[in-house]
Amino acid sequence: MATKTEPQAPQLEPAAVEPPKTVAPASVDAPSATPAKDAETPPPSAKAEAPKVVVTPEKSTGNKRLVLFAALLILAAIVIKAILFALRWHLKRQQAAARAETPAAEPFTAPAPTRTVTPERVSVTAERVSLPIEPVPAPAPPPPAAAKVAEELPIEAGRLGPGKVPALLKRCADLPEPVVLRVRKDSCEKLVFFAGGKVAGALTQNTAESASAMRWKKLGSLLVREALISKEELNQGLELLDQQPGLRLGEALLKLGHIDLNRLRPALTRQAKVTLYSLILFPEGHYEIFAGDGQIPPEESVALDINELIKEASTHQAEWTTIRKTLPKLGMILDFTTTGRDKVANVSLSTQQEAILSLTNGQRTINDLCNESSLMDYEVYRFLYMMVKAGVLDKRAT
Repeated sequence: MATKTEPQAPQLEPAAVEPPKTVAPASVDAPSATPAKDAETPPPSAKAEAPKVVVTPEKSTGNKRLVLFAALLILAAIVIKAILFALRWHLKRQQAAARAETPAAEPFTAPAPTRTVTPERVSVTAERVSLPIEPVPAPAPPPPAAAKVAEELPIEAGRLGPGKVPALLKRCADLPEPVVLRVRKDSCEKLVFFAGGKVAGALTQNTAESASAMRWKKLGSLLVREALISKEELNQGLELLDQQPGLRLGEALLKLGHIDLNRLRPALTRQAKVTLYSLILFPEGHYEIFAGDGQIPPEESVALDINELIKEASTHQAEWTTIRKTLPKLGMILDFTTTGRDKVANVSLSTQQEAILSLTNGQRTINDLCNESSLMDYEVYRFLYMMVKAGVLDKRAT
């Protein structure tokens, strides 16, 4: 028997239909189970904004200090500039005040003497300015070179003392320019001329006497005593000095032809040496050093080397020490002893030595006797020393 099979309808089970429910909607559209956590997590764009510069309090303080320092520098520059401006303004006021105090020149006085076209024009101008026109006086003759040193401030000045003269002479010789050393003790004046690092000349004169015969009496007496000139030739030279006060005695004798340089220079050398010896022997008085270019002409310069001169002077130290013990100062006054005049009555003396004794009267000092004698000072010192040692003269009793 045939069994009849009925077609079975496809079974649509609910389990076969359920999978599609959880494929796409579940992963995309379905709400998340943890919505709070998703809200707290920043999006990727928020993470990119993290490198922003944040100004910390420390950096802000440093910037303020830098700005304050720059401001202080600017302020200091302004203050310094203001001070400089004030100083410049003050200086201008002082200069203006000085110009205001200076008396102004009178108007029209300068053009008057310059605009001299014709005599008529000069007279009109002079009348307009009310200034008389006077002739220009002739220039006065220059003073003797040995009589006066140029009127100017001294390079150095001071007082002499023991042992100071050699060092002073060396300082003068070391000066680059010609100078004159002037030493004064009352009216006695000694002049030492330096040029080219050497002693060009030296002499002694009495400033209390203005006559040429008295100023040059020591050199004139030396020339006569050395038989280089006669007494008459000396008088002729002194007459020329009175006519031409700017001349020196040696220059006057050269002009007159009474002597030549070969005979004159040894006498000038002797005069220079004994003048320096007298300074070393009695270092007394006030000294000054002046600029003295042109005082001694080159042809009359004795050109003494100062080191050799001091070395030569050292050989006389023993003698000079003995003289200073007997005659300690130039201010010492001498007089005859009770038997002094009798002792020299039959002694042969030179004219100059007799003149010194005739001047010795118990009132004149040694310096006074040197001034009035025609002998060189150094010669006077030695003669007076011998007279004291011989018992002719002695220190005046006080």
